[in-house]
Amino acid sequence: MQFLLRALFSEGHRSRAMDLYIYLLHGAAGSDSGRLVKAQMTPEILCEVVSGLCRHSQLDEAYATLMDAGREHRSIYVWNAYFDGLANAAFSSSLGSERALERLRQAMRRMETADGVEPDIATRSIWLRACFRFGSWEAGEKYFRSNHAGMQQDVVCWDTVIRGQLTSPDPVAQKVGWQLVDELVKRVEAGTLAADARLLETVLQHILRHLYSHFAPAYAPNTDVVRRIFAWLAASLPQARHNTFAVVIGWLLAAGRMDDALELHETMRHCALWPSKSLNCMVVRAIAVQSAAQSVEFIEGQLPRQHFNAAYFAVLKLAVQRRDYDEAWCIIDRHYPEISAAATADSPEYSAPFPDATMYSTALRLTSENGDHRQHRLLLDRMQAHLAVVTDRLPLAAGRIARVYGFYRNRQQIL
Repeated sequence: MQFLLRALFSEGHRSRAMDLYIYLLHGAAGSDSGRLVKAQMTPEILCEVVSGLCRHSQLDEAYATLMDAGREHRSIYVWNAYFDGLANAAFSSSLGSERALERLRQAMRRMETADGVEPDIATRSIWLRACFRFGSWEAGEKYFRSNHAGMQQDVVCWDTVIRGQLTSPDPVAQKVGWQLVDELVKRVEAGTLAADARLLETVLQHILRHLYSHFAPAYAPNTDVVRRIFAWLAASLPQARHNTFAVVIGWLLAAGRMDDALELHETMRHCALWPSKSLNCMVVRAIAVQSAAQSVEFIEGQLPRQHFNAAYFAVLKLAVQRRDYDEAWCIIDRHYPEISAAATADSPEYSAPFPDATMYSTALRLTSENGDHRQHRLLLDRMQAHLAVVTDRLPLAAGRIARVYGFYRNRQQIL
């Protein structure tokens, strides 16, 4: 049920998700089945509902749902979901930093007074992140130094405060951030702090930003310090970790060092560290900026079939943005109407229509924005023909394509 609720919120079906939650909460009054359903209510389900409502910017409803639930379900995890959603929603709203932080502070006080629950390390991490997101880096740094609940022994808090300081536009904040990095290295070397790979990768990202960025930072740390930290990272980071490779490849691409990035990508594959879909798409996008033909060659020669749709999406989007419709139609036609070679009796999940609903939707949106009405109509005609082919074999995927087709067909008729 937890994952069903998550899917409903993700797909935008908030009303249906809330109907399901209310049914789980109260059940069918007076029936055995109702009591059974009521027994399935858990803090995890409440957490999912509160998170979903916050993502939909329904903060008041999220708080009401939280308080209406039984005390036994209002765990610290549920409160943290509400705090995190509140901080994210406040950041995207017009609230000033002081008002946003005060609102979050009041919510934390309500948790302590209503349920007698003390903030845990995750709560404090959320507060730290909120301070930096709202530009109050001094408050965040002071809070971290206060070491409430052992924050200075928690790698997540270290990660949050280093990211917040080093991404601040304020040169004083960046200077303090590099001092924190130096302190972190000394603590790890002294054995008073156990840093995990994620924290080390955060430091690596900022070292690479300093080394390869095209823009001068607000504060430039001492070169000897940077070299010493970089050497320490090289000795400390795991040698066979996907995300470490992804961090380095990302910064090589950002620095324009395409050959080095592709060489490292090939090294991953030789070491049987198969690049993730997101990493493959990042590389494909960078290649496509230089040459769509080379990106297609890279996809066909280097990527697994199950990554084709996502990778071709990046190339198709760029081609339509550039109004290079010859290239766009070459991409659409390449595996039309579906990728079936990857579908076997053991792995039918790799079967997918090509193009899929996401590719069609993006292409239609961009042609509409570009005012390219002829290409827009041609895409709609292709979708209509595609639906007839896909419906019987892949009904779920066909349903997604049909929804996109209906939306844009109705818009065209209105216009």
